[in-house]
Amino acid sequence: MTLVMAWLNKTNAATALHIASESRFSGGSDHWDYGPKIFRLFPTRDYLAYCGDVRLALSLILQGTAVLANTNTLRVSAGQKPIATIARVRALCTLFDVPVKAFPSAWRGPTTLLYCGFDQLRKQFQLFKLSLTKQNQLNPIKVDLYKERVACFGSGQPNAQKALATGMKTGEIFGVLVSVIADKSVPSVGGVPQMVTIKKSTSHPVGFNWDTDGTLKNTLFGLPLHFRSNMKRVEFRDKQFRLKPYLG
Repeated sequence: MTLVMAWLNKTNAATALHIASESRFSGGSDHWDYGPKIFRLFPTRDYLAYCGDVRLALSLILQGTAVLANTNTLRVSAGQKPIATIARVRALCTLFDVPVKAFPSAWRGPTTLLYCGFDQLRKQFQLFKLSLTKQNQLNPIKVDLYKERVACFGSGQPNAQKALATGMKTGEIFGVLVSVIADKSVPSVGGVPQMVTIKKSTSHPVGFNWDTDGTLKNTLFGLPLHFRSNMKRVEFRDKQFRLKPYLG
């Protein structure tokens, strides 16, 4: 499982949607802390995240984003004639219908995809939860972030919900994710945080200055960076969510 959190930067007149997760894949007594959890749907500024069965979720996301990126209309981004976010969500559900039903039942576990973006037609940030039903279909449900400012998903959800409080700022909400990662009672959540920020006309990834194996390193999408680059498109922060320069 996992923990994915999505929240608006402020309750009224929101200007950004943040999506963050941890990086652990787990199964039985084993785990791997370099799992990708957040994916951009190029060339749009929308993102997909997931919780649950890794094999099914990763396959759907990688294939779905590749197909949508090559369509004439569904790939249209904000600077051109936009389409409603729900149009892409419904297209993905239709695209996934056959492969999901054919997925071996012995492999199938709880699976939820999360579609996040800014709808240029409705002028609002949107989050759709696509959960696998008993009929082996992905059913899209809109999560109203303007009412439920912080949405949590996955095995770490109960612990995160308990730690959240009304009026928290983004740094405090991120601190909840960090606390669940550190919580040994939730062994399915771990690794380094990964995060993106979606704005009305742009988006950018967030990297972290994080202690990995006893050494402070830059990380991006859960991976330690071992090369030099200016990384101007990435916003780097530390464990307290303070802005930090790129160490490379």
